[in-house]
Amino acid sequence: MKLAPILRARHERARSGARASKTASKPILSITTGTRNRPTSIERFVGSVLRSARVPFELLLAEASDRVPPYRSHDPRVRVLREDPPLGPVRGSNALFRRASGSWVLFLNDDLEVTPGWDEALLAAAARFPKADLLCLPVLERGEQSAKILLYDGLPYACMGAVRREAGEALGWWDEGYSFYAVDPDFALRMIATGRWLAPVTETCVVHHRAADEARVSHRELLERDNERLRRLWVHRLPALRRRYRRSSFRYFRNLETTYSETWKTKALECPIDDAHPRPARRPHRVDAPGWWIPWH
Repeated sequence: MKLAPILRARHERARSGARASKTASKPILSITTGTRNRPTSIERFVGSVLRSARVPFELLLAEASDRVPPYRSHDPRVRVLREDPPLGPVRGSNALFRRASGSWVLFLNDDLEVTPGWDEALLAAAARFPKADLLCLPVLERGEQSAKILLYDGLPYACMGAVRREAGEALGWWDEGYSFYAVDPDFALRMIATGRWLAPVTETCVVHHRAADEARVSHRELLERDNERLRRLWVHRLPALRRRYRRSSFRYFRNLETTYSETWKTKALECPIDDAHPRPARRPHRVDAPGWWIPWH
């Protein structure tokens, strides 16, 4: 018996198995978030991802805590990247986006809780809307009865969402001219302006445990400055963008009812959810530490 062909066949099978294993372990979703001095929030968020995710994923987490011990995880799918000093939310997010290896890159806050089936619903939406490069995840706020996708002057945007990695790379990710606020509607407007499509994920939602902490008051100047930049860059282009949106992505959103978000004081698209999705737990309000990546003053 000649051993050489047998050994070559075994070698090829071993290489094929290694390639298949590598392919199987490659993440489809790259989930990004950041945290700073909010141990309860980040524990809840990461725990909800690890408990519910069924799709191969990686979780890239920027840790900028300076008043509490930094978050650590022993799960190999969670990569904690220490920031010292903090980069800020926009630059920090871009740094995470550029490390992502999944087909879809998610931007989520550390004060969220993902619901069972959210990842499979997201990929189902991607399959149902193959032209979409940006998927908008509905957000359920405490005290509100339905999950919502926010609107900016009638155009939907993902305040929590997933972007096709190639599309994010082509746009250069987030505009670092913003400090913190308004970067997400700007990103959606840039998507529309460059001929890309948006779509909703209507089968599920993420729950937002929004912390009304003292830092939000001190960020008022940043809020005004970022919104002024957003208005200055886009106000003259909005009529053309609305026409482009009506000819493209609008067909994906047309069945959603326009309503109002009391939390954000803005118009939104309502995405009703059924009893299969958990709602925010009724609990005493807790004042959290200042938001992630925002310098402590």
